[in-house]
Amino acid sequence: MNPELAGRAALVTGAGRGIGAAIAEELATAGARVAVNDIDADSAASTVKRIRERGARLMRRSSGGSRSGTSRRCGTWTACLSRPWA
Repeated sequence: MNPELAGRAALVTGAGRGIGAAIAEELATAGARVAVNDIDADSAASTVKRIRERGARLMRRSSGGSRSGTSRRCGTWTACLSRPWA
C-alpha cells in the first residue's frame, strides 16, 4: 500500500482492458478507491472482478454504449468522487 494513495479516489476511463485495466488494478492495489469506467460493461466487470480478488475496494461504472453518454455519466462520478470515503 502506498500511503500517498491510501483512501484517495481515482476515476480510470478505458479500464475494461489494456493499459486502463492495468492502471486501475495498480491504483487499487496501492490503496486508492478506484472507479472503473469503460464503454464495454463486460470488460469493466472483468476488471472489477480482478481488483476484488486482490482484496481492494472500488466502485464500478460502465458508460454503456455511446460516447456522448460517457461525458454525461462521468459528470456524475465527479460529484461522487468529491465526497469523503466511508
